[in-house]
Amino acid sequence: MVFSSITFILYFLPIFMVLYYLMPSKYRNITLLAGSVFFYSWGAPRFIFVIIGTSLVNYFVINRMHK
Repeated sequence: MVFSSITFILYFLPIFMVLYYLMPSKYRNITLLAGSVFFYSWGAPRFIFVIIGTSLVNYFVINRMHK
């Protein structure tokens, strides 16, 4: 999926925006992460594990740095 594609503009973006704004503010980051993973997996599904893996590594490293 490309940002300028009809699928993105007419389907993904409106649905994602509605879901994002309907979520309570405490769950918006999770919604954003899920939408991003879905968007990138649509275009290159073979890299889904790389995206999820780097997200998890970043999460744990930042939590460790915070402590």
